[in-house]
Amino acid sequence: MKPQDLNRIRMVSEPRVHPTLDVTVFVVKQPNLDKDRYDTSLWIADAEGARPWIKNGKAGSPAWSPDGRYLAWVEAMPDDPDGKGDDKHPQLRVQAWPPVTEPRTVTCFKLGVSSFRWSPSGDRLLVASDAPAKGWKDVASKDSGKQPRRITALPWRYDSAGTMDDTRPRLHVVDPAEQRTPLRLDDILPDKHEIIGLGDMAWNADGTRIALAISRHLPGTPIRLEDVIYELDLAKRKAVERHRDGGFDKLFYRGGKLFAMGLPGLFLWPNPGSIWEIPESGEPVNLLPSLDRSIDTMRFAGDTVFLIHEHEGRRHLVRWDGEDKVTRVLPDVNFVQDFDVRPDGTGIVFAAGGGTDPGVLYRDTKGGPERVTWLNQDFRDDITLSEPEHFVVNTGGAEVDCWVFLPQGSDKVPVLLNIHGGPATQYGFGFFDEFQVYAGAGYGVVACNPRGSSGRGADHLRAVRGEDWGEVDEQDILACLDEALKRVDRLDDKRVGVMGGSYGGFMTAWLIGRHQRFQSAIVERGLLNWPSFADISDIGNIFPGMYMDVGPEDRDILVRKSPLTYVSNVKTPTLLIHSEKDWRCPIEQAETYLAALLRQGTEAEFLRFPGESHELSRSGDPKHRKARFEAILEWHGRYLKKTAK
Repeated sequence: MKPQDLNRIRMVSEPRVHPTLDVTVFVVKQPNLDKDRYDTSLWIADAEGARPWIKNGKAGSPAWSPDGRYLAWVEAMPDDPDGKGDDKHPQLRVQAWPPVTEPRTVTCFKLGVSSFRWSPSGDRLLVASDAPAKGWKDVASKDSGKQPRRITALPWRYDSAGTMDDTRPRLHVVDPAEQRTPLRLDDILPDKHEIIGLGDMAWNADGTRIALAISRHLPGTPIRLEDVIYELDLAKRKAVERHRDGGFDKLFYRGGKLFAMGLPGLFLWPNPGSIWEIPESGEPVNLLPSLDRSIDTMRFAGDTVFLIHEHEGRRHLVRWDGEDKVTRVLPDVNFVQDFDVRPDGTGIVFAAGGGTDPGVLYRDTKGGPERVTWLNQDFRDDITLSEPEHFVVNTGGAEVDCWVFLPQGSDKVPVLLNIHGGPATQYGFGFFDEFQVYAGAGYGVVACNPRGSSGRGADHLRAVRGEDWGEVDEQDILACLDEALKRVDRLDDKRVGVMGGSYGGFMTAWLIGRHQRFQSAIVERGLLNWPSFADISDIGNIFPGMYMDVGPEDRDILVRKSPLTYVSNVKTPTLLIHSEKDWRCPIEQAETYLAALLRQGTEAEFLRFPGESHELSRSGDPKHRKARFEAILEWHGRYLKKTAK
């Protein structure tokens, strides 16, 4: 695989199966290098096969009404004749089903729609959007970057979302069938603390109440946000606080009770999330205390909850029936990317992939999974992809999952040690374009899930806190590299490069400041100086507490755990890659590190990407992603005696 082959990958997501009919709508996303954008289209799969339906390149988030009478989605419509949309601010569209008439645009919010939820009866839609904040209503978008900002609280900007003072969230109820003035709901919430953001939202069974997660500045201090769950009584237009300062990704009602997925306390992170009952009084109750694995992507079928469950680099689909355990649903599928299920528990559809497969859509049948799409078949037929070798290393009492990707041939190859971000994420058995590009250029790729990663439970996740930060994880990463070099004769231990982004950027800089075994390094969007990170990152006021058990003002351990402290030891030629609008690890981290490298004479360069956030490598402009790949291959090619391809 070469950098320009990004253009050929089509990713399947958000499959949504009709409540009663044999129809599935799903999203297909593809990088478009020519137009430097992502094309996202809605496809239909039914008895006639799979085919594109809404294909203007800017549609997503499909959802059926509970009765199946309507399909809703968000779509940016630059040519909308009603003037209700543009190519930057998607509006909500509704299609009566079967589609014998044209879809209707049911919102006309100035800044578009961010999310929505159907009411249980399907007669209303709860719609979240943004509106210009006080003082910004009359500022044209082209002039917003020229306005002075008065900052009175932290954080004041958030990665990928930008500044937080020029917009405020709004919540409305919209009729899917008639053009009525939307009913505003966010004004029910107490106004003594300004709402910064809206999270998940859910209707109760009879549509009389709504649960809503909001972000606001913590009362009494201007230096941190808190998440609060409110319950809104629509008839009384009254809001009651149900829980505060947790971290919940999903809200839902069952049997008249309110539940949430995540963690009930912000500083419980890092820990695997769980499902919690949120009582009207008292503390949340953990309903899956023995699960000890990270979960996401929740769907409902009666009293049964379906989840994706991370386990040792895999993503399994599991079912929770109310006991303190889950049951695996698709025993032969190891990497489920997304899924859906009918309310009666039938008709499971899912997107799944593998090490050499970007993913396709399947439906579950009595005979096993049945393939629905062949979207990436030409890509896989034309391009040689590397099938990874997986092994487990036992180090420091921990089991660490490791992978090696090799290019074709039998000759010795230079090695790229890749370190993931987080650290509470995982590499796994799914398709990863990074590894395929590096293997395609002739490198052997080594990757692992050291302590601090998800997929192996709370002890593994939390093992890197405090004084163990940079210690046990370094031990695991180097043990994986050593084992890979021992196992695989083709890996050349004299030509080893190291690289990683975010936490992986931290660990790359940490390693080259403590070891001289690497011939090249790429530090990308890294946490390189804890003290300044604590002051200016969008999560700087909470991350030290989560991982160091100290506040931002406790400089001693923050200095000792910063790669910048050991930069004088770095002899490895180092390329820094950073985005200018990265507010998670602001670009100052790389600027300071570069200055130190250059002052001491270490070979170093800095590649800056304008307009990009912390998410450049995953969702940045396609041309920037291609340029990043080319720079990575060129840099390692200089020092590992490998001509970049």
